[in-house]
Amino acid sequence: MKQLLNKILPNSLVKLFVKSKYKKYNAEIHEQNIKNNQIIEIKCNNNKKYKFLKNIVVKSFSGVLNINEYKFYFHPVAVICIPDSIESYLKNIGAKSRNMNKKAEKSFIFCKVFNWNEKLDEIFEINKSSPNRQGREMDKSYTLYPKKLENLNESDYSIIHIGAFIEENLIGYVELYIYGNFAMTNRILGHKNYLKFGVMNLMIKKCVEYAIENSIEYINYLTMQNRKYNSLSAFKNRVGFREYSLMEMK
Repeated sequence: MKQLLNKILPNSLVKLFVKSKYKKYNAEIHEQNIKNNQIIEIKCNNNKKYKFLKNIVVKSFSGVLNINEYKFYFHPVAVICIPDSIESYLKNIGAKSRNMNKKAEKSFIFCKVFNWNEKLDEIFEINKSSPNRQGREMDKSYTLYPKKLENLNESDYSIIHIGAFIEENLIGYVELYIYGNFAMTNRILGHKNYLKFGVMNLMIKKCVEYAIENSIEYINYLTMQNRKYNSLSAFKNRVGFREYSLMEMK
């Protein structure tokens, strides 16, 4: 459709048409989420961190969309609402993902929190283990040797790294940014040779366990539209992410 419009209309009008159609599509999702009570609001007691988080959310999910008396961030978000127990999480994700978790554990893969600065060589090996992910070329930042993290105690958020290991060899990692009751996945990557063993599923499970233990209510993994046609969105759905409407923080 967009290619056809580009041939017959000026580019500015094409962008206006696509944006208008996309806005209507998102509004319909938000309206459905209101009906189903699939709404979340981020909370953070520290005012400085609260303002910082709001800037991050605007950058990640765009501006505010007004629907009736509600105000939502433009893009619906992919979220796991953290349950009371890991058993509840496993029950909700379905048989396929549960089997992938079992496959990983039978392959002697386990997950734990680790120190980023102590595993830079292995992180680099994971990053460059495949030139392509999810059907597209890896970002150039992954081809560079990872930098050490410094001054974490002075940050406006907490950074937690959860790794997948065989013995003490790192084969996958998740970088979680935590703001109050809300955690965002900044990076999640598994070594190409271990993807078929369920390493990604097991890391998400460990993130949920960490959230349960540390009173985190939501884990966000960007957005997940068109999961029928997008493999990453389909994966998110299998491991428990659902599309929620994120309310503007008052």
